[in-house]
Amino acid sequence: MLIDARMQSGLSQRAVCKGLNKVPTYISKVEAGIRRLDSVETIELLIFLKVNPVQFFTDYLKNAKEMGYLIEK
Repeated sequence: MLIDARMQSGLSQRAVCKGLNKVPTYISKVEAGIRRLDSVETIELLIFLKVNPVQFFTDYLKNAKEMGYLIEK
């Protein structure tokens, strides 16, 4: 979902890294699953990409539930 958000923003990995003041490989490692983001880093990235964090996580949880990754108690 983060890859889709970045692509919809029209930004390259390099542009995101530059905008967030991160090393050039930061986003490629995140998108490849090599580096994980904590919640604060994820929200900072989403805000930079102009994506509403609440909507992003709502969609994420909806998708996870539909795919059977979440079990309601």
